[in-house]
Amino acid sequence: MTAMQVAMNFTREKAIQELVDNDFSDIFNLGQSEGDMLESMLRYGFKGYDNYTDVELYNELVERGINLE
Repeated sequence: MTAMQVAMNFTREKAIQELVDNDFSDIFNLGQSEGDMLESMLRYGFKGYDNYTDVELYNELVERGINLE
């Protein structure tokens, strides 16, 4: 997925829900990287996707290759 495709379908609420769903999926199917992510969240906290800027949400979607349909 290209950054342009993500940008064309970007809505804040849809982006937040996709990231939450992706995190839940990762946590329930823990591999090493997901375990590291969960450990980091438990140790250092997480500011919450509602507190991300639109740019931060967008970058997170692109980095994870999440397709907003």
